[in-house]
Amino acid sequence: MKAFDAAKKVVDDAVAAKQWVRAKAGIASLKAAAHAITKTVQERDAYYVQHNLIFADYLKAWKTVVGPGVPDDIANAFWAAANPLQDAEVAKAWKIATAAITKVKVASAAVLGIVTEGQTYYAVYDAAKTDIDKGRKAFYDNEAIADRLAVTKADFKTSDSNRVDAVAAKDWAKAKDAVAPQKAASIALVAAFDQFKREKAPFDTELAKLHDLEAAREAAVKAAKKVRDAQGVASPRGTRHSTMQSMPARSTPRPPR
Repeated sequence: MKAFDAAKKVVDDAVAAKQWVRAKAGIASLKAAAHAITKTVQERDAYYVQHNLIFADYLKAWKTVVGPGVPDDIANAFWAAANPLQDAEVAKAWKIATAAITKVKVASAAVLGIVTEGQTYYAVYDAAKTDIDKGRKAFYDNEAIADRLAVTKADFKTSDSNRVDAVAAKDWAKAKDAVAPQKAASIALVAAFDQFKREKAPFDTELAKLHDLEAAREAAVKAAKKVRDAQGVASPRGTRHSTMQSMPARSTPRPPR
C-alpha cells in the first residue's frame, strides 16, 4: 500500500498543479502499484483457501502441543513447520505462506496421531487398571515382606516403571505395550501374596491360642493371689514353719544312754 499511496500522491500533486506531463508520467507507476496490490490480494485469497482446509487440524495440533504436550521430536517438527508459516503471514508473503502449508499439514497430522495413540493407551490402561491397582496394593502391603515374594515384587516394580516412564515421555505406543506385562505382573503378585497369607493363617491361629493360654494363666494367678490376700494366709517366700517349735515339752525324762 505504501508504494501505491506514494505513486498516487505524485499523480494527484501533478494534477493539482496542472502539470499534465508529470501527471501522465506518473500513471505508469500508479498502475504498477495497483497491479501489485491486486496480485497480493489474489495471493492472499489463494493462501486462505488452502489454509482453511487445514485450519481445524492445525488448531487442534497447536492446542495439543502447547497444552497436554507431545514427545519432543513431534513438538519440534510441528514448530519447525508452524513458525515459518506464521512468519510469512506476518510479512504478508502469501506465496511463501502457501508453500509452508503442506509441511504444517503433515506436522499437524503427526501431532494428532500421537493424540490418538494416547487415547488408545488410556483405553487399554483403564481396562487393566483394577488388576494393576490390586497389584500395587499388594506391593506396598506391610505383610508382603517375605523373601519368597521378592521376585514377583521385582517383576511388578519393573513393569510399573516401564509403563510410567513411557507415559512421562508421551511414548504412547510403548506405554500401551507396557500395560499387558504390568497387568500380568500384578495378577502374579496378588496370587503369590494371597497364597502367602493362606499359608500363614494356620500359624496365626495357633499363635493366637498361645496368647489366649498365657492370658488365662495370668488371670488365674491374679485370682489366686486375690483369694489368698482376702483370707490372710499369704506367706512370704522363703519362710519355713518348724514343727519342732510348736510341740510341747516331754513330761518324762529320757533314760540315760
